[in-house]
Amino acid sequence: MTYATEFPAYSTAAMPALPDGWVDVSWHNDLMPRFINPDLGLGLWIDHSDPTLAAWPHQGRFGLYRLDSAGDWDGLDHVIDTHDINAVLHCIADHQDELTAQTRCVTHIDTGRGVCADCGEFL
Repeated sequence: MTYATEFPAYSTAAMPALPDGWVDVSWHNDLMPRFINPDLGLGLWIDHSDPTLAAWPHQGRFGLYRLDSAGDWDGLDHVIDTHDINAVLHCIADHQDELTAQTRCVTHIDTGRGVCADCGEFL
């Protein structure tokens, strides 16, 4: 299933490109297309580009939220709710930077071949 098959009234031209790692989990019984990034623990609802057809007209077109421990949306933990996709992409980049910083190796144990035994980075 994709948003194109589940929500055929949504214009593919109006759907923004998302960074790598985002999975389309759209389902026709939801109000709008939904994407998740399990690595970042984030989800994104994308409402209709035409405000007169929006499911949530009182909110922004883009709703970025944290996934709960089961990988689902609990309906409460929004990161940002906006009409500005650039603000959403900035939040996504911040979360990616945070994840990278958390998983970056700081000890660099040399294997004797110029590669860290922990992270595989060249030394």
